[in-house]
Amino acid sequence: MATTRFLWNFDSLIIDGLVNGAAWFTVFAADMKQIFDTYVVDGAVNGAGWLVRQLGQGLRFLQTGAVQFYALFIVLMIVVLGISRLWPNTWWPFMVLVFLAGALVLGLANRRPATQAAGAEPAERDE
Repeated sequence: MATTRFLWNFDSLIIDGLVNGAAWFTVFAADMKQIFDTYVVDGAVNGAGWLVRQLGQGLRFLQTGAVQFYALFIVLMIVVLGISRLWPNTWWPFMVLVFLAGALVLGLANRRPATQAAGAEPAERDE
């Protein structure tokens, strides 16, 4: 009888404890993996997608369809590159950012309404 009581206690305390501990650790590791996946991996992917979308929405104003604007953009870029070559000690990345900001402002100023950009005729007025 003492042997069976010993084996019962060994099974209920040691074996069941190890099994329950392994189960608890497995559930804990799965929860940690889920948290990491949700907040780190998905956050990085969603953040990259958001960043690309925001940059695309900002830069789409540079496509106006006006050839004059594209020519002005090219001439301004040549001027910026020329200045960076004439004065090599200038901080040219700052100049490029200023140029891109100016080009974006020009693009916004040169933006046509959607009806004209699509090639649609303006509505006739009844007089």
